[in-house]
Amino acid sequence: MAEIITRQAELFLYSVGYGILLGVWYELFRTLRKTFVHRDGAVHVEDVLFCVVGTAGLFLLFQRYNQGQMRFYVLAGIGAGGLFYFLMLSWIVQNIFMFFWKLFLKLPGKVLERISRPIRIIVNSMVLEYNYHWQKRKK
Repeated sequence: MAEIITRQAELFLYSVGYGILLGVWYELFRTLRKTFVHRDGAVHVEDVLFCVVGTAGLFLLFQRYNQGQMRFYVLAGIGAGGLFYFLMLSWIVQNIFMFFWKLFLKLPGKVLERISRPIRIIVNSMVLEYNYHWQKRKK
């Protein structure tokens, strides 16, 4: 009897963890939506992708730990994990995602700036030299 209760408690904790994981997965889509303007079609595709992946994970959770049987306490655990995530962790993860996303977007610009700087110095000095000679020639 104690083994059954332990197994159920373990499954409940796994489902809470899965609810938190689903919250992080949704936060990724939320960060993308805040960064880029999406058309309605793209938002629908993202929502369908989220639901398909979430459902597949839930199916695997039921198959792996409960012989495919659906239990209310597992759904309650997913809900509790999602609620915990959105009330306690969402703003932290969102700020982390936004930081890395902005860093990711700025990185190519910084690399190109470093590479193009010597070229800009050479081109600017050539333009200055040309302007100097052109002005001298006009006089």
